[in-house]
Amino acid sequence: MARLLAAALLLPLLATPARASIEGGRAAEARGALREAMIQYRDAVRRAPAQAAARAALAQASLDRGDGDTAEREARAALDHGYDPVVATAMLARAYLLQGRGSDLLRDMPVPAGPPALAAEVAAARIHALLGLGSTEEAATAAAEALRANPATVSVLLAAAAVALARGDRDAAEARTDEALAIAPTSLDALLRKGSMMLLRGDAVGAEATFLRAIAAEPGSVEARLRRAEALIRLDRPGGARQEVELVLREVSGSAAALYLRAVILIGEEDWRGAEDMLQRMGPALDTFPDGLLLLAATKRALGQTAQAEEAARRYLSQRPGDPRGVAVLASILVGEGRAAEATAVLERVVARGDADAAALEMLARHYALAGRQDDAVAMLEQAARAAPQDAAIRTRLAAARLARGDAQGPDQAAEAALRLAPVQPAAQDLLAGAALARGDVAAAEAALAAADGPRSEARAVLEGTIRLIRLDLRGARREFETLIRANADTIAGRLGLARVAAIQGAQAEVLGLLGEVLRRQPDNLPALRQLTRMASAPDGAPALARLEVALAEAPGEAALGMALAEALIRSGQPGRAVAVLEAPALAARLPASRRLAALTEAHAAAQSHRAIAVDEVVSLTRHLPPLPSSPSRQGDFRDHPVRLRPKLVEP
Repeated sequence: MARLLAAALLLPLLATPARASIEGGRAAEARGALREAMIQYRDAVRRAPAQAAARAALAQASLDRGDGDTAEREARAALDHGYDPVVATAMLARAYLLQGRGSDLLRDMPVPAGPPALAAEVAAARIHALLGLGSTEEAATAAAEALRANPATVSVLLAAAAVALARGDRDAAEARTDEALAIAPTSLDALLRKGSMMLLRGDAVGAEATFLRAIAAEPGSVEARLRRAEALIRLDRPGGARQEVELVLREVSGSAAALYLRAVILIGEEDWRGAEDMLQRMGPALDTFPDGLLLLAATKRALGQTAQAEEAARRYLSQRPGDPRGVAVLASILVGEGRAAEATAVLERVVARGDADAAALEMLARHYALAGRQDDAVAMLEQAARAAPQDAAIRTRLAAARLARGDAQGPDQAAEAALRLAPVQPAAQDLLAGAALARGDVAAAEAALAAADGPRSEARAVLEGTIRLIRLDLRGARREFETLIRANADTIAGRLGLARVAAIQGAQAEVLGLLGEVLRRQPDNLPALRQLTRMASAPDGAPALARLEVALAEAPGEAALGMALAEALIRSGQPGRAVAVLEAPALAARLPASRRLAALTEAHAAAQSHRAIAVDEVVSLTRHLPPLPSSPSRQGDFRDHPVRLRPKLVEP
């Protein structure tokens, strides 16, 4: 190994036992057995404490293990006992940097006026220290001076590469690294830098090959093995990555980087308990990894520990405000806790700051769509499409959002754009058919479905059933929807479609059963709630009313369902029961105060009206009253608008 060649020159001077220990340590390093090598080097130091080579070997092995304190002590001892000052000083500087003591290094190690090789090593170390302290421009000045003095020194070239990378110039950084490799093809530091640059530009295959070269040069290098593991993870080869990580953990059980990568592998396998154990073992070091808190938040969320997940996500965002991935994780946690409004606010703040990427914009669009804010959902998806113009999936979702809003041509344009980006995309083809159907062009919808490729989706089955229903092919429509329900027992759209067929056929009991199944799976389903509310308001609406009551009993805290039942009770002349529904504790806890107050006010007013009108006056009053005003266009949208609860006089 190049860094220990100087030590080999001193071996004949060592006492035989110490020499045997050093040779044993090097043999162990060649096998990657770093723990065994450390034992051998410690034994050599114990046997010959004044021998510089033994001290240097132990210092280098300590650096490989990440033990900066031991490395510093042994490097100083090696210098004191006459070891090569260039090599020993380089090790001492690395020990300072490993311990995060950049300021101490700048104070303790001025660039000497002595041998050029020694001056170059110290200058390179000082550049790294300045970068670690965030003094990028000062580091750039120092790098320029060092290159003028030592243009062909590997350590200086690599320090200059680090400066270029800190300034965002990846091409210059890789060019400097290539210069270093041309001088020293087996330099561990140069190979590690080269592999890291390849990872940055997405060449995981080339990076993995480069890290293998680094391992061949220094089998005991912990960093080389961990960097190879990272490349293997990106190549979706977790088995090989696991082998490298476990080898490191056997030798250095407390390696934070190894524990971190092991957690990444376990998360990929959805072994959340195992990942949690690895992240906990990292201790405070977790915060020093860029995505450490993000991994912790995702892990805690998967384990159902939502309070801890939220805390980790917020800590991550405090370190990296506006990071779209952190925002997405926090928003998903809040939604899972039933705090959708908070999640929307978090996403809106990121968008307002201009930090949102396409994924964050798309997530906010989904939140808007769930809240019934279709115009806002479309606007966010349009921004997402501009941010990621080559993403066909976003174009497809934009088409769906425009269709949900009722656009005439917008869905066609977005779906066609998606198909241009990805011609084989069944969802976009289905949306073209849906858009045609929405504007009443049944023939165009049939043509789009006929041209669709891929497996038959739920959306396609619903469209085909709907077309048959429009053409009054009730038997064919029923067959389509029943086939869909058999294929997908949880389908909502299939049941709603079959309910429409059954309603036309006059099968009220079947309609009630299907809508009840929909509400059991999705208690806030607006089409089902609207249809049941209309049915409950009819003269024979008692079964529909009973179905709504059963649904609320199964989901007593569902606001939309409670409001729908209250409206149905008012319309059926039972305002007193509507008041009782609205005052139920489970519903009161989930219903926004303003909406509940408005609904209760109208329900109480309706109840007072019914108590004030004597039964024998009803017929006379109804003859002179004007017709009731028509319902607003969004009547029944129980999630987004206060329900207008009106007293309805019972006709004779």
